[in-house]
Amino acid sequence: MASSKKRKDYFESGCKNFSDDVWGSFSSQSPFCSKKSLLIGIPNTPSDSTDDDEINVVTSTGEVIPLPVKGSDTIREIKLKIQANEHIRIHQQELFFKENVSKYTNNSLANLPIKKESTRESVGFMNIFIKNLEGRIIYSLEVKPSDTVGNVKAKIMGGYRRVLMFNDVVLEDNDTLAHFHVVNGSILTCIDKADRKMEIFVNILTRKTISLLVTPTDTIANVKLTIFYQERIPVDEQVMIFNGMALENSGTLFDFHIKGESTLALMRRSRGLMQISIKTLKGYAITVEVNPSYTIGNVKSKIQDKMDIPHEEQELIFNEVVLDNIDTIADSNIGEESTLTLVCKSTGHMHIFIKTMSGKTINMKVKPSDTVYNVVSKIADMEGLPRCQLTLLFDGRGLIDSLTLADYHIHEKSTIDSVVRLIGD
Repeated sequence: MASSKKRKDYFESGCKNFSDDVWGSFSSQSPFCSKKSLLIGIPNTPSDSTDDDEINVVTSTGEVIPLPVKGSDTIREIKLKIQANEHIRIHQQELFFKENVSKYTNNSLANLPIKKESTRESVGFMNIFIKNLEGRIIYSLEVKPSDTVGNVKAKIMGGYRRVLMFNDVVLEDNDTLAHFHVVNGSILTCIDKADRKMEIFVNILTRKTISLLVTPTDTIANVKLTIFYQERIPVDEQVMIFNGMALENSGTLFDFHIKGESTLALMRRSRGLMQISIKTLKGYAITVEVNPSYTIGNVKSKIQDKMDIPHEEQELIFNEVVLDNIDTIADSNIGEESTLTLVCKSTGHMHIFIKTMSGKTINMKVKPSDTVYNVVSKIADMEGLPRCQLTLLFDGRGLIDSLTLADYHIHEKSTIDSVVRLIGD
């Protein structure tokens, strides 16, 4: 007996070993009832014996069971052979050959309309098969090449809610089977339009992953539109990647073998350089040339170069939202000639002035928590003097090394006198 894989391959090949006219029909309820619907087919290859022969029995799941028989075998005896080989109980079997032949229990094959070289009374008909997304055959239909896809759907339960596909192409209702080169033994895939929702994931460059509820027949263009509504990323800037391949807008998820829980990557298409404005709260403005793929951090670096404001002290605001350094210009929906507001963050620093004995004034950036010792050390380094020779005076008082500037109520733009003590004083 052939292996399961061999049977599947045999069936998927279009059952070319069968005569065109020896196929019966699946019961339309066969996948859903307790009985097993089986098709009987007669191979084209002639037998060496006029008495011994082999028939092929095809299950509703597509398995082909080759079965040695004799013309004198009854339907009951055939069922017993199937039960012995395949462990399908007799009362669960329904045999079909153009009609249900199970009712002829005691009749032999020779007395039934199952013959080699038989001819179909109606010329121009062919048998096609319909499978679901799981690969299970759910229908066998007798059709004409001139039948439209809509005609075929009418033969399927709930067909108006379904989509038929062949060779990874969605079949339009008004087109004929011949138009899509559907031939005898072809297998079409049937999927539901709306009932078979599935969840897929999309990784965005900002390291954000979003979840989308889609159907296999959704096009890539449909998916991009959903992302636009959810993330406000313009459709024309989206490039969808799956298995290392950029996906065409007209293709469906089914075309690209994208199934439930698949993960796609979303890349951004560059729109080229553009000008944006940076405005401070005091009304000063500069123009910066950027690319939509630049991060906010990149923009801050450009501002630092132009305005000498340290990167870490900048906050950029757009549409009343403080922008994150890792977000891109495009992520923030910043377009040509947009205006960003620059706010300087308070780092706790302040500027004080150190007045030396020579009349020189030093502008120094310090914190209120700095100790007098720290400030003296900085002055000594700047002036090239031993720190032990320096003394600081504020409001006429000498400052103690261990105390802080805050302890002496030294604030922004305060002036401190630096006195050099001579050695030996």
